[in-house]
Amino acid sequence: MEYQNNQQKNYGYDKRPLWQWILLYVIIGALVYGAVYFLFFNNRGYDSSAPENNYPVTIDTNNNQVSANNYMIQNMNVEILAQGVGAEAKKGDLVTVNYTGKLVDGTVFDSSLKPGREPFQFRLGENKVIQGWELGVLGMKVGEKRKLTIPPELGYGSSGYPPVIPPNAKLVFDIEFLSVKTATNSMNSAEGSVCTGNNQCPSGYICIRHVDKMTNKYGGVLGTPENPGVCVLAD
Repeated sequence: MEYQNNQQKNYGYDKRPLWQWILLYVIIGALVYGAVYFLFFNNRGYDSSAPENNYPVTIDTNNNQVSANNYMIQNMNVEILAQGVGAEAKKGDLVTVNYTGKLVDGTVFDSSLKPGREPFQFRLGENKVIQGWELGVLGMKVGEKRKLTIPPELGYGSSGYPPVIPPNAKLVFDIEFLSVKTATNSMNSAEGSVCTGNNQCPSGYICIRHVDKMTNKYGGVLGTPENPGVCVLAD
């Protein structure tokens, strides 16, 4: 009897508890699954930074820039459609552009390309155009084309421009940059030129009749058609 018991033990007839076998199978299964998972995703070149559950990756928009040709300035989207050449337009420059203005539904409310119209000219930094233009045209080069999507606060605001532009309207402008006359060239050519009013002098200059050259202070009155003056740099 003792021999028989020893033989049963030697051949593994001693039965282990069922929970031990279950635990063993679970451990083996987990190891196999982990190995397969690692090999599968390594071979795919899996990127651990990819979005999970199809959620979009958060774009780093430092300086409000998404890409070189599509970026934001104060909630205004600027899209560069064609690159230009030469120097970038800066404040004080006299710039000439063609433009088409639309509402977001595509309705065209103004365009310099309409028959009988001419390209539009203005000086950057004088705030004689909407702020969306001041910000969006700044930095353009000759030949460059931009699409500006301008929020109401940089356009015509809560008042709009009845009847063509409703209140709180977002505006879309396609702008082609035609030419630029730099502020330096404009001022140098204007210095000392004859004028009959301030509107004939560039930004930063004033039309006067007398100047105290020693103190660079104005010693006279504004030039008029009857009494022309000269353009001099304002204080």
